[in-house]
Amino acid sequence: MAEYQQVEIEESGAMTIVRFRQSRLSGILELEKLEQELDQVLRGDHHTRLVLDFTPVQFISSELLGKLVAINRQVKARGGVLRLCGMPPRVLDVLLTCRMDTILDIRKDLAEALAAG
Repeated sequence: MAEYQQVEIEESGAMTIVRFRQSRLSGILELEKLEQELDQVLRGDHHTRLVLDFTPVQFISSELLGKLVAINRQVKARGGVLRLCGMPPRVLDVLLTCRMDTILDIRKDLAEALAAG
């Protein structure tokens, strides 16, 4: 499996769990590197059922919101599923304010994301 700096990857049954390593997902260089790593994960043929675990994250930039929508489109186009989980209250507030919950499947925690099938 490839080495990543911004994320950790774990397989759990049919789901691929992507855990972020940083507490702040912002900054042009960091987001470019994160985007490259997420694209690399998506290129894997078996990575069509993804859970993005935001547990360590305290801040996300608006640029990342757009990337999440794009990732969701890519995964769905391949017949897959994308779930987000572990949102700290401040990050969840941003997503709900932007009505991202109407586009993205947001779950309380990893256990709920995995149990959803």
